[in-house]
Amino acid sequence: MSERPLNILFTPSLREGPWEDGIREAAAAKGLSVGRWGADEADILIADHIPDTKVMEQEPRDWVILGDASAAALTAYSATFHEYPPAGQSLLYASHRLVSAAWLAERGAAVLGQPAMALSLPKLGLVSPRRCEIPADAPGPLAPLLTLYDGLPVRVGARSIWGPEQFAFPANGEDDGGPSRIDLTGRARMLLHGGHLWLPPGHWRATVRMAINPEGREAPLKFEWGVFWGVGHDAANDLVSVAEVVEEAGFYTVSLERLWEVPGPAMLRISVTQPLFQGVLEFLDCTVERLPDPAPKLKLEAET
Repeated sequence: MSERPLNILFTPSLREGPWEDGIREAAAAKGLSVGRWGADEADILIADHIPDTKVMEQEPRDWVILGDASAAALTAYSATFHEYPPAGQSLLYASHRLVSAAWLAERGAAVLGQPAMALSLPKLGLVSPRRCEIPADAPGPLAPLLTLYDGLPVRVGARSIWGPEQFAFPANGEDDGGPSRIDLTGRARMLLHGGHLWLPPGHWRATVRMAINPEGREAPLKFEWGVFWGVGHDAANDLVSVAEVVEEAGFYTVSLERLWEVPGPAMLRISVTQPLFQGVLEFLDCTVERLPDPAPKLKLEAET
């Protein structure tokens, strides 16, 4: 085995298998060994995912990313989970894998395209995938949610729009999608939550659009946005929140910003904070956009 292995990271695609076959064939022709990253020692190490605890430790120059469109990622997981069209589980797993590639690409890892007929790879030279029929991508209605991962790395200004289908509405008894018009009558409670899409490190803004009618009273609402690992996860959830009291009927927008220090799953949550006897909220959508990172804060100390 040569001193420094070549690490190859695949983004999700039905082309992964044919490309891995082509890489193994090219390596065998050159007398090079091929193994799985994290498990083997070999000249060429192939990975389909890097664990969360390891991705930030990687040296990007040791990696080559074989990427495909985000639609290919949803299509691949649709086949894995038998979700036709792709649904929430496919979206969660696809974004989880794409976020590792995005982090490495932003820090300088080479990105090459799986749809190519042949690629020149370090150590291996010109490599072609095994010839076979690849079905057309069928990402379904969730496709726009992952387009921010098209053209790695994920750049400032990348955005996607999360519609009601990407949210759960427990206030309406709906755990997956469902009516986005919510009767505010009742106890203080969570009205909706969702997203659960993995985002790479960076400064991310969520802009919520909704129609609210407090029906002559006040509607006290709480909006939360940030990294949500879930109950029982070792890492702490990191949500920024803002409270608003709506007194008049109309269309409203609320924007929240949070800096992702590490890759993590995003969540938007809206709650009513007091019992109400009236009122209606209709969730329209949420636009998620990457902003420039904030300038570092300087700590000045006076000389004594």
